[in-house]
Amino acid sequence: MKKVLFVCSANVFRSLAAELAVRRELGETSSVQVSSGGVFFKRIKPLREDVRSTLNVHGLDPNAHTPREVTPEILANVSLVISMGLDHQEALQTRFRTSSVLFNELALGEPTSVKDLIEVLAEFWKTPDRAREYVAHTIQEIVDCSAAVANAIFRINFADSAGYASIIESVF
Repeated sequence: MKKVLFVCSANVFRSLAAELAVRRELGETSSVQVSSGGVFFKRIKPLREDVRSTLNVHGLDPNAHTPREVTPEILANVSLVISMGLDHQEALQTRFRTSSVLFNELALGEPTSVKDLIEVLAEFWKTPDRAREYVAHTIQEIVDCSAAVANAIFRINFADSAGYASIIESVF
């Protein structure tokens, strides 16, 4: 079985949305198992209500999710790591000597980040309406890209030892 791990900061927003949306796209009978984790995980944070409600609007149920930290043990048991941001990609390489591909590389062919709320609105708690809009917009983008990411995962030759550069080449 192929195992794919989506990684973001705390595993309560972007990687969770990607896990749920791509799992749905892959289908219940898929030979690919998806999960998620946080690379800057400090403590378990509850899901923001706007994240929970937006996921529900898209038919994605986050209720069974427990945020978790990326560990060497988790990484040892996955076939592919997909980072939501450049900072996650760098942290995985620095801390765990693990390479990853970016979500937007698989979805759009662009080596760019899916930005976290705090990267866009540094003091997001002061503008809750703008924060909710950004969360809804970002989850919509992840959902919209999930079919492309699922298709890319299906096309990847997991036995190829040439690394992540060959993964991107094989997808595009």
